Amino acid sequence: MLETPHGFLTYGFNCVPGVNFPHVYIEDLYVIPSSRKTHVATEMADKVADIARERGVTKMLGSVNTNTTSPDTSLNVLKAYGMKLYGATDATVWMIKEL
Repeated sequence: MLETPHGFLTYGFNCVPGVNFPHVYIEDLYVIPSSRKTHVATEMADKVADIARERGVTKMLGSVNTNTTSPDTSLNVLKAYGMKLYGATDATVWMIKEL
């Protein structure tokens, strides 16, 4: 887990069921409203990417629950970070990024 005065990010390694390649998964990401659009989320995700690379991991996964109030906003954030569509299951959209 990464924590800053502006938010937090939780992540795990090789924890997504059915994914058979080494990966880091962004489990949850929150930035306080007054710090949004200031690159805080990017900085935290970049730190996780650095940790993953140090472990030899070259893929980052993220997901969006489409049953939330604004899934399009979350998807746009992941796309802006360079993630691409990986797949979808039920109410979850999975995104992937090469590190």
